[in-house]
Amino acid sequence: MQLNDSDDGERQFILCTNDENNIMSEVCYPRIKKVIKGYAGIKGLGGSLSYYVTEFVGKNNILSVTDADKIELAHNAGELLAIAENTFELVKQDKYMQIFENDDQYTAVYFREEMDKLDDFVAEVKKLKKDVSVYIFSWEDETIFDDFEGLNNIRLKTIPQPIVEIYKQIYNLI
Repeated sequence: MQLNDSDDGERQFILCTNDENNIMSEVCYPRIKKVIKGYAGIKGLGGSLSYYVTEFVGKNNILSVTDADKIELAHNAGELLAIAENTFELVKQDKYMQIFENDDQYTAVYFREEMDKLDDFVAEVKKLKKDVSVYIFSWEDETIFDDFEGLNNIRLKTIPQPIVEIYKQIYNLI
């Protein structure tokens, strides 16, 4: 953070830990927050800080995930996808969608199995002027949505199956 401050850099980092002995909650997080905001006569370096506690959502083990687990995972995937896309600012949210942005792009997530609000979602996405990673709930790994045809600034992806596969990879590595 000091290097960014000294040369106007834009370096970022993600700190991951299992919070053993409360190292993150009681030591790292408070220290980083103080460096950003400043303390005891020392000017803060600026920046932003988000603290996420993660776990697999659903009632079953990832290796025996049910359709209900997949639906719950899709409903809770927005912030995870925003991290993956480096779009941390939430600009719109309702019961069906979330839209995040950064200076260069958006991440738009339609996380409901019901498609009755998809037209509203598509209309919101079409208003966006920057590139957009669009995530839509689908039971298939790949789905074609004609609503986005001809829009060059859209990258269409499905959820939750790709996320389930990532969880499975992580589970098998442990």
